Amino acid sequence: MHYQPLDQTRITLSKGCLPDQSKAQMSCPDNWTEIDGKCYRVFTLSKTCSEAKTHCSNMEVTCDGQDTTGHLATVPDRKTQKMLHELVKNTITEENGWAFIGLEYDTTREADTWTDELRVDRTFWTKHEPCNEEPGTCAAITLDNKRLKNWVAKTEGTRGNHICMLSCTKEING
Repeated sequence: MHYQPLDQTRITLSKGCLPDQSKAQMSCPDNWTEIDGKCYRVFTLSKTCSEAKTHCSNMEVTCDGQDTTGHLATVPDRKTQKMLHELVKNTITEENGWAFIGLEYDTTREADTWTDELRVDRTFWTKHEPCNEEPGTCAAITLDNKRLKNWVAKTEGTRGNHICMLSCTKEING
């Protein structure tokens, strides 16, 4: 039998066997929390729902050289709802135990939408909510209920905390 020394042996790996060296990974700015590819931050500023929307949309953040703007938070699924509830619980006091999210409840429209214009597929209203049918009523995550279904309706003039959301990815090599 004749063996070739290892240093003379050619090893060829197909592209599918190598790990992808340039996957897009999340890179949230400081003081923001990543949840399923989005960056979220609770702001404890006293704002109405309209003011909170403006605050988030006027936010300009640069992520890896790309400018992005924010909007009030979208809650597309149970996992995000649970994580945002924890984020609110860890950020704000019981005295102001709620924060606006990006859903306006409006009985004059055929379907509600998020502030990022995505269709609403799932909601987490508390029992008997939304109880206010005024146009411009906003949803808020509250700490009053330990269960996952903890949204309440807040009328436009109500002031409180809010959650902004960014889409912010960058290429990480290696």
